Amino acid sequence: QGYSYTSASLNTKGKQSWTYGKFEMRARIPTAKGCWPAWWGLGTNISADSWPACGEIDMMEFYKSTALYNVMDPGERWFSYKEDFTDSDDYHTWTMIWNSSSDIELYRDGTLKLHYTGGSAAFDKPFYLLVNLAIGGNNGGDPSTTTFPRSYYIDYIRVYQRE
Repeated sequence: QGYSYTSASLNTKGKQSWTYGKFEMRARIPTAKGCWPAWWGLGTNISADSWPACGEIDMMEFYKSTALYNVMDPGERWFSYKEDFTDSDDYHTWTMIWNSSSDIELYRDGTLKLHYTGGSAAFDKPFYLLVNLAIGGNNGGDPSTTTFPRSYYIDYIRVYQRE
């Protein structure tokens, strides 16, 4: 569209998926106007059941000075926690603990932000992971006053599962 910047995304769809476990990312995110970094998961059944029937978990989503922690169930109900967040100077650790009772806990730096206990069957199926930095859009906002490039520094993403 004639801009000198673009968005970027990595995902594990068709490569790796998980059902339950501990998921952890240590990262430093850009918080400038127009930046929309996220770390999230979608059900691998998205091709057959579409969204939102496949379920969505936003372990970290940031836009417009707000960090979001979301779970979207197949009934299109969002379970969310929002907090002001402008710390792009430090690394933070985002963690999800997801168990076989479909309970999902989302943390930042060891502090519980959201505990989902909806028990939807969508969360008893494999999910793949996505990590992205979108620029602009409805939620990213107007990036026209932001100096580019902007970086999303990821130290690690780890997944732990019981054997």
